[in-house]
Amino acid sequence: AEGRLDAQSLCGKTPGHVARRARAHGVPVIALAGAVAAPAGLEAGGIDAHTSIVPGPCTRDEAYARAADWLAQAAEQALRLVQIGQRLRTGPRRGDRVEAPL
Repeated sequence: AEGRLDAQSLCGKTPGHVARRARAHGVPVIALAGAVAAPAGLEAGGIDAHTSIVPGPCTRDEAYARAADWLAQAAEQALRLVQIGQRLRTGPRRGDRVEAPL
C-alpha cells in the first residue's frame, strides 16, 4: 500500500522496486493506495492494476484513522477479483455455486 500512487512511486520508492522485481519473475502486481494520481505509465512500470482504498470523500484525519480497515477491505475485494479471473479461465470448481441461465 502507498499513501498516494503516482509516477514518482516508480522512481526509487518501494512500489517501484516491488513492481520491477515481480515483473522480472512474471508475477502480476495490484497496487492499493490512499489515492491514485496520474496513473499513465504505471503499467509500463510494472503495476498491472491499481485502485484507491478510500471509498469516497473524507477528511485526511478520517483517512488516517480508517486506513487499516479500508486497506483490508480493498485487499479482500482485489483477491476476490483475482479468484473470479481464475475461475473464468479454468471454469467452475466442484462446490462452486452455479446458477441456471434465465
